[in-house]
Amino acid sequence: MSEILSVQGFEVLVGNTRKLRMIWSQDIKNDFRDAEMLARIGRFDPKLLSPIEHRSQASQMDLAVLKARDLLVRNRTSVIQFVRSIVKSVGERLPPCSAPAFAREVAEHIPKDLLPATVPCLNILEEINKEIRHLDKHIVTLCTEVYGEETEILRQIDGVGPITSLDFVLTLEEPSRFSKSRDVGVFLGLTPKRDQSGETDKPLSITKAGNAYLRRLLVGSANYILGPFGPDC
Repeated sequence: MSEILSVQGFEVLVGNTRKLRMIWSQDIKNDFRDAEMLARIGRFDPKLLSPIEHRSQASQMDLAVLKARDLLVRNRTSVIQFVRSIVKSVGERLPPCSAPAFAREVAEHIPKDLLPATVPCLNILEEINKEIRHLDKHIVTLCTEVYGEETEILRQIDGVGPITSLDFVLTLEEPSRFSKSRDVGVFLGLTPKRDQSGETDKPLSITKAGNAYLRRLLVGSANYILGPFGPDC
């Protein structure tokens, strides 16, 4: 809708629903009331809409690759947890191993009585690993051939790989939208909330606004840098 209106020459403001509680918390809510309230807010002060900018269609398509990989990884984790838990329920334990090697490493350690339940899961894991490897190659191709200039700078940081750098570039898309680099942390929900009134100023957790997947990737990179595996810096 915003693209169609922009092409027609209209000035388009896309409201941030997180900031429009006065609309979605109404006791009587319908499309007419919502439209009227949005129009009144836009006429009074457009900044009250906290307008957002949609990403381009190309960025959306490339982000879909990262989202698909994340979905497969989470499903793989769920299957592995199921196999480990069902084996543990009969008093056995499977050896520790990496997720990509799980199906091959634990097959011989599964009790015979559990093979009918676990063999299909192990077969599914092999297929998931195959698709994840395929997506990994595609992500590396995007990093080097399409977004090479931007991602190469980010990948100079230890702990930041193709997935994190590509998701960072695609999520922000246009750096000029941020007047200061510190605004990016606010955009991704990495800054603390604040509830200050008079002499009361409570310490609160981070806002967790914005893109949850990118925030998770950045926290993971930070944990690597600050953890025992990160190089001294």
